[in-house]
Order: sequence, then structure tokens, then C-alpha cells
Amino acid sequence: MIMLGFKKSSPACHLSVLTTEDLGRMNKNLLSSTNKRYLVLSYNVEFDKINYPLPLEWSEPTSV
Repeated sequence: MIMLGFKKSSPACHLSVLTTEDLGRMNKNLLSSTNKRYLVLSYNVEFDKINYPLPLEWSEPTSV
């Protein structure tokens, strides 16, 4: 499903990058407020939308 989202080959799969605050707006049960980012895979079916938030790990920028 992630590859469908990256390739945009299916209208049912969609990828977004959200902050913890953005996720909190989507899901009222999320209590932590850190500076994390999430890759969110959204899967839309006829009568439902399912969101899969995948936490991204922070890494320091590297110099070239």
C-alpha cells in the first residue's frame, strides 16, 4: 500500500507527513505533544477512511 501511495497509482491510497499536533486533531486520544513527524498512509474505501500513522525517526542533517 505504501508503494501505491508513493506512485499515486491508486486513488484509494494517499500519503501525508503530519506533526503530532496534526495527528491530535485527527485522533483526540493522542495526548503527547512532541516535535515528531509521521508518515500517514490513508486508505479510502467506499464508506470508510483508515489512517495508518507511521512515526519517522529524526536524524541530524549530514554535511557533504
